[in-house]
Amino acid sequence: MLAILLLLGLAACQEEGKTTAGAGSPGASDSDVALNCRRELPDPPLAAENKARLTLTIADLGHEIVDGRNRYPHSRSFAEANGVPVTIYRGKVCVENGAECADACVSYRIAGGTTLVQANHHVATKADRDRITLHYWARDDGGNFHELNRVVETDGTRAAVAD
Repeated sequence: MLAILLLLGLAACQEEGKTTAGAGSPGASDSDVALNCRRELPDPPLAAENKARLTLTIADLGHEIVDGRNRYPHSRSFAEANGVPVTIYRGKVCVENGAECADACVSYRIAGGTTLVQANHHVATKADRDRITLHYWARDDGGNFHELNRVVETDGTRAAVAD
C-alpha cells in the first residue's frame, strides 16, 4: 500500500476499502473527490479560443521486487502540443485490477507547448498479473477539461503500456 501512495507523493487514509489521499472527506465518493480537487483551481485566465492537446506517456518501465511486491519503476511525461497552458489537478492510480486505489488532488503545471517529465516514479502490486490504471484530470487555461488514461499490464517480471 505504501508504494502506491508514494507514487502520488502524498499521505493517505484508508476508508471503506478505497484509498483517498488529500482529496476530500472520509468516505467521499468519486464525484466528491473531483469537486474538491476542482475547487482548488483558480479561474481560467484565457477565453476558450484554443484547446490544449495533452498527452501522457509512460516510459522506461522496469521491474524489481521490493518488500515482497512487484515494483515497476518508470517515468511519466505530460506533453501539451497546442500552446495552451494546463493544470493537472487530480490523479488516481489503481492496482490489483482496480481493487486498491490512491486518489489525490495534485497541482502539476504544464506551460503551453512544453513537456513535464516526472522521472523516478513507480507502481507496486502484490499480484504478478495485474492491470494497473493511471488516470489524470486537467483543465487548460481556456477552461476546457481533459482526462488522461493509461493502462499498464504486468506479468510478474515485465510491464507494458497497453494500447
